[in-house]
Amino acid sequence: MHVVVAYQHGIQDDVRPFLEFAAVSSPDAIDSAYVSIVNQCHAMLMPWLATFGPSRLGKLFECIPAMHHLVTCVAICSVDHPLLVHCLRQQPQSSANLLGMAAYANNTRACEYLIAHNHTRGALDAMDWAAINGNLDMIVQLRHAPRNHSGAIQQCLDKGLQGAALNGHRPIVQYLLDYDLAPITSLHHPKLFNVCASRGHLAMIQYMFALGCSFTTDAMDAAATNGHLDVVQWMHASKQWDQGCTYVALAGACRNGHLEMVTFLHRHRAHDCCRRPYIAQSALEIAAANGHLDIVMYLHVHRFSDSALCAMDAAAEHGHLHVLQWLHLHRSEGFTSRAVDLAAKHNHIDVVRWLVSISACQKHSTFLGQLMARLGVFQRQYFCTTRAMDDAAANGHLEMVQWLHEHTGAGCTVAAVDQAARGNHLGVVQWLLFNRREGGSTDAMDFAAANGHLEMLQWLHQNKYAPGCTTKAMDNASRGALEMR
Repeated sequence: MHVVVAYQHGIQDDVRPFLEFAAVSSPDAIDSAYVSIVNQCHAMLMPWLATFGPSRLGKLFECIPAMHHLVTCVAICSVDHPLLVHCLRQQPQSSANLLGMAAYANNTRACEYLIAHNHTRGALDAMDWAAINGNLDMIVQLRHAPRNHSGAIQQCLDKGLQGAALNGHRPIVQYLLDYDLAPITSLHHPKLFNVCASRGHLAMIQYMFALGCSFTTDAMDAAATNGHLDVVQWMHASKQWDQGCTYVALAGACRNGHLEMVTFLHRHRAHDCCRRPYIAQSALEIAAANGHLDIVMYLHVHRFSDSALCAMDAAAEHGHLHVLQWLHLHRSEGFTSRAVDLAAKHNHIDVVRWLVSISACQKHSTFLGQLMARLGVFQRQYFCTTRAMDDAAANGHLEMVQWLHEHTGAGCTVAAVDQAARGNHLGVVQWLLFNRREGGSTDAMDFAAANGHLEMLQWLHQNKYAPGCTTKAMDNASRGALEMR
């Protein structure tokens, strides 16, 4: 049947799905938006080709001219050389930026074929992408290609040189500069040097340093943050390196768990790292928040952190029970009610249980506490604030809400029901209304309406939710879930 259809005029049914690509043009420079379109075309084209075969492509190109460059790009990206050859034989004089796509896809064979058949539009774009991908062979091909087209291959743009540097392709950068294929001024930007350092491209930053490229303290800070010890060691050892680092280097290494880096900074750059901004967390607090007990221990033993007032709170917030237990045994700062509040918010129930048990033990370690215990007088203790149950409810953590209800006396506010309704946590709302006295406010139904939670609204209405709602509920519903009205 598809053979018969091939001889019919107009847009056939099998071609119609591709009409969405009819207005797509080939760009001068390949970018992510165009590549996304090519990928969409690829997903539609493969089943179509499996059904109708390459012989049907001529009709597709006749009906939708834009499909020629898209199908050709699909062939390049999928490294389907027979399809590429077939497409170019259909339209030998294509003016699309196929060379740029070949370089983007790092398809050296396609690049060779396109150059050999005089498809040199997008040559500068191709040089850029070849440099970014670190493909020196392709750059050499492009450099020696015949210059018989308006887009003659003469140089690389800033994007190519900078992209090669950012990806650590030092031989590419050196080749481009040695043959005057790119301006050296493209490398003279502090952020470029700093990003190379953050990615650990030691050979690249050594080469840029020798060229006299500018840099700041951000370079060592970034390298330390990402754990590139060889880069930091080289910077430290270089006599010409006079920028040093800042507290950011230590904070970053602690955050990401780079113990060797912390050790090096302590031994060799302690003066730089001790200048902590007033509002910043201490190194020990950062390490505790991220669960890096080995770094917490190192900072404690070597006294390389000036404060740990919020260390236990931070560890609790992120659920690091092992860090909490160590800090409790070896540090004197302790924790605040925020520790339980934050742990409850993020559903770290093992942390909440431990914190409450520790608080109870400390409470009864006093003389009065011991006396009350001997007399059998036990009272529910306030180890947290109402934020604990409010936030747990808002996030739908029913088990946490129930545990806090049974083991602490802080209770909650109307925000627990209101925010649970906002988050569509019907089970939490039901439990709170049946088991606690605080109830909710009109915000509960208003929030549910605003967020389209029809089942929540119906349950509250059917169970005669006393606070009811305001006109906001209808207003919010009219702007969103219309079926609620």
